Amino acid sequence: SSKPINVGIDLTLMRVVDRMEIPAEPIVPDTAVLLGNHLLQKDWESVNDEMSHILGLMGIRTVCFLGAGSSVEDIRKSVTAEYAVIVCPEYASETAAYYRDRYGAKIVEPECSPVGFQATEDWIMKVAEVSGKDPSAALAYVDTLRRRAYRRMMAARFDTDAFAFAIDAEPSIAYPLTRFFYDNLQMVPASIRYNGISHEGCEAKMSAFLAEHEMTEVLDAEVPEFVEILCTDGNTVDMCQRSKHCLRGVDLRFPSMMNVEFLPQPLFGAVGALYILERVINRF
Repeated sequence: SSKPINVGIDLTLMRVVDRMEIPAEPIVPDTAVLLGNHLLQKDWESVNDEMSHILGLMGIRTVCFLGAGSSVEDIRKSVTAEYAVIVCPEYASETAAYYRDRYGAKIVEPECSPVGFQATEDWIMKVAEVSGKDPSAALAYVDTLRRRAYRRMMAARFDTDAFAFAIDAEPSIAYPLTRFFYDNLQMVPASIRYNGISHEGCEAKMSAFLAEHEMTEVLDAEVPEFVEILCTDGNTVDMCQRSKHCLRGVDLRFPSMMNVEFLPQPLFGAVGALYILERVINRF
C-alpha cells in the first residue's frame, strides 16, 4: 500500500545513507547533521541558512543538510556528526534513529517544527537540553527579530483581529502556526487539516488547544468559500488569491511556479516568523 510522502522521504534518505556503507568514524564534537528539511519545503535553501545560523550561535557547526542540497561528500561527513538535529519531525524519525543506532549521533527531536517565534525558542531549548550548550545568543537573536516585528506592527495600520484562517499542513507545522496566529494576531481558525500526514504529539496538542477554546469543529472542516488567510501549497494559495477566495495566502510547501522569490523566505526559524507576518500583514 502507498505511504504518505513524509514516510517516503524519510525512508529514502535513510536507505541512501545505508547503501553508501560509510564506515563509522570518530565523532567530531560540536557538529550536526540537519534532518527533516527537504526539496519540496518552502525555500529549503533559506531553511538551511536560518537553522544552521541558529545552531552556530550555540557553537554547533552543521556539516550536512541531508536531503536538502547535500553532496555525496557532505553525506560522508554526516556520519561523524555529534548531533542529528531535526527541523520537521514527520520527515526524519527513521533517519534520525539510523544515525543514532549506526553512528552514535545524539538525536535532537523537537515536539513541533520551529514555526513562529515561540516554537523557534522551544526548538533552541531542545537543542540546549540535548547538547548542554548555552542557548542565550540564539534566544537573543530570536528576540531581536521579534522586537523588530512588534515595532513594525505597532507602526502599521492593519488589524488582523477576528481574521479567519485555514491551514493544510503537517501537524508539527499546523499546531505552532495556529498558536502563532491565535496568540499573537488574535486570528481564529476556520479549518485545520493535516494533508494526510500524522504526528501523534502535535495532533494531541492541537486537539487539546481547540477543545480548551471550544473550536473542535474546525479540525478537518471544509475550507470556507472565503477565508482571510489561507496556508497551504503555493499553487493553491496563488489560485485562491486570484479567484478572491482568500485575502492573503501563506505558501507552506510546493512553492508556486508563478512566484519567483529573491529574498529569503523560509517557513522555519525567526526569519520564518517574519515571512509569515509579511504574508499576513501586507496586501501587496
